[in-house]
Amino acid sequence: MSTYYRPTEPIKLRHIKENLDLQEIGFQVIDDAENDDHYFLYEGNYIHYDTNKEGLVVDAFRYGGNNADKVLSVLETEYEMTWVSEYEDEYQEMADEDTSVLTIHFSDLVKQVESQAIKDVKEGVKSWVILILN
Repeated sequence: MSTYYRPTEPIKLRHIKENLDLQEIGFQVIDDAENDDHYFLYEGNYIHYDTNKEGLVVDAFRYGGNNADKVLSVLETEYEMTWVSEYEDEYQEMADEDTSVLTIHFSDLVKQVESQAIKDVKEGVKSWVILILN
């Protein structure tokens, strides 16, 4: 299972990398562009991150059985901010313009297909592929 998070206050990745207090407790920043590995590591738990054009951490992603709270709580304490998960209402509102995360709701897709179908019928389109999901 995965969970996506956004910070209430973006943090400069450089500040996290250079933070001696974080280094002292064993918090690590893995930033390996060659292998496309970008994650925070703390006490055996990790969470991937993404930055915007200004180098601010704007998204974090937990995959598998990692305890995201162990990693994120360290940053919350150090930078006096919190993280909002994709399950909270504020998550969508907090999207940075450079985010690589898109949320697609199936109901929105259905509405879009219905709208396009009505338009096509009015314009005389003869063929349509219909996908039915049970």
